[in-house]
Amino acid sequence: MRLAVAAPFMPYLYKKVDRIMTDMPDLPAPEDVRKEEEDANVHILSLGESSIASIGVQTQEEGLTGYLAKQVKNHYNTNVSYEIVAKSGYTAAKVHEELLGDIQSQQTDLIMIGLGANDTFKLTKPNKWRRDLENILSFLSKRFGNTPIVFINMPPTTEFPVFNNMLKYFVSQQMLILRDELQQLLPSYPQAYYIANKLTAEGFIKKFDLQGKRIQDFYSDGVHPSRLTYDLWAREIFDYILGNVPLQIKSQKS
Repeated sequence: MRLAVAAPFMPYLYKKVDRIMTDMPDLPAPEDVRKEEEDANVHILSLGESSIASIGVQTQEEGLTGYLAKQVKNHYNTNVSYEIVAKSGYTAAKVHEELLGDIQSQQTDLIMIGLGANDTFKLTKPNKWRRDLENILSFLSKRFGNTPIVFINMPPTTEFPVFNNMLKYFVSQQMLILRDELQQLLPSYPQAYYIANKLTAEGFIKKFDLQGKRIQDFYSDGVHPSRLTYDLWAREIFDYILGNVPLQIKSQKS
């Protein structure tokens, strides 16, 4: 069992992570959470925690959904609208309990979900994590039918500059447990997908030949992504969607 060796230290580790996160600067989320382009042929609904809320940048255009919308727009040559329903610090349970009722979209072509960091930091038990995800998926399935749902990569906690090596290791082990639980759940929801490949700044530097960039350049405050990270992450998400997710999108511009 991944965390068996850490069990005696879990209260300390939890308090340590909680203190670090509590002491972090309270960065505001961009408020432009809805975008309606004229004659939009595609709509994206994004749900989740700080990565979806675009903590670390000034506008949603510079965040994950904004950059993903640009990828979709450029590839399909069509206008894209979106709605973002997310809050920093939220677990899957809080998203289910407090945010799903805020969704205004009546229809959508793609649902993007970013969760896992806060459930990792709070040491959410795997069976509770699973139930919370099931509640979210059940709600979305009833409201939006077979609309594709994409769970994005969990954040690279092993790179967080604010964590020491011990915290990086044990937090990453907790995250792997939650990841495994998510992967076991998804076969029950054929319209749902999970981008399981490891996301790292070092991987971005190598893939995109970003000479001169350091790991710190990919984080706005040691935890939350920078504008650069959101841009590259959105490209990774879109590449996955193109290869794996059956979107029904037609170009509308001549």
